[in-house]
Amino acid sequence: MGVLYPGSLIAVVSGTAEQATLIVKKIQDYFIRNPEIMREIQADSHRAVQLSRNKGICTLKNGSKIESFSVGTMRGNRAKIVVIDESPEVKADDLDAVIAPVKNTKRDICHQRGIADYPSKTVSITSACLKSNYFYAMFMQALREFCKGNPSNFACALDYRSAARVGITDMEFFLKEQKKMPEAKFAMEYGSFFVGAESGSVFPYNLTESCRTLKQVEIAQPVKSTSDYVMGVDLATSGASNADNAVICVVKLVEMESGGYLKKLVYMRSYHGKRLDTLAEEVRRTYVRFPNITRIVFDHRGLGDAFPQFLSQPWIDQATGKEYPPWTLDDERTIIHNAVPLLRSVKANPTINQQLVSCLRVA
Repeated sequence: MGVLYPGSLIAVVSGTAEQATLIVKKIQDYFIRNPEIMREIQADSHRAVQLSRNKGICTLKNGSKIESFSVGTMRGNRAKIVVIDESPEVKADDLDAVIAPVKNTKRDICHQRGIADYPSKTVSITSACLKSNYFYAMFMQALREFCKGNPSNFACALDYRSAARVGITDMEFFLKEQKKMPEAKFAMEYGSFFVGAESGSVFPYNLTESCRTLKQVEIAQPVKSTSDYVMGVDLATSGASNADNAVICVVKLVEMESGGYLKKLVYMRSYHGKRLDTLAEEVRRTYVRFPNITRIVFDHRGLGDAFPQFLSQPWIDQATGKEYPPWTLDDERTIIHNAVPLLRSVKANPTINQQLVSCLRVA
């Protein structure tokens, strides 16, 4: 762009001046070896690229210039193209307050001759980051516009196989990295995967990622199992794309010699946009597969207030034709004929929530 459009001011920005200088350094290390590129650079008696630890400048013969800045030193300058390296490290507020005004400019040659200039551009470069970072939303917005055919947007994600294919890095390096790095970290650093995380969450991603794999899975209760099971039900019914999932999980209780229990999460399934009656059906089907379930625990607040009503009638398993009795709360005072007090209501309060958080963090 600097060669083709005279007088283009190109700013390379990052969270630190040292990081921003790295891109300009690549011009010196790699690109000026090409005589076609070297012919365009204004070198005169000095080096083709003026480079220090905190600053890099490459001036072209047609008046274009490539210069590195930290975000702090960029304020008040002007640039037709802004290249942001390691974009997630630049604060979102700085993008609006500093970077956006920088692009509000027109090349002098266009201003003097009264001709149209090309639109100012922002180019963001980074490894993948957590989805909670603002960059992910920006990337997805650009990708959606790109997919619609909007010519002013472009997005791509290149993984380690691209580097190996063109010979930048040998595949052996990536295979070694894959063996020693956690799967999710490798996927982000080398696979261009944006991994989910919520900022400010009670259980941050780096805490849960290492223990989120089910090591022992039971699709159904093993034959002749003598263990007790507990089913947990987290209710959610909204079908919105950003809404929570409803989740049914089964915890196996293995009795130990000490009289305590070893608790193992052996089954988990999520549902999106299902109504309470459908979720009640799924709870019934799960119980059929795990007949040793002694309690079904659910949050009674909100949606849970109406949930027991969907389990208060006899239910017939269509696969076997067997009829199961109605279920009631285990503290239910109203007596229903043949009802089984299987439902455990939890009405959380700050004290209970704090106990749950503490115990789960330890676990």
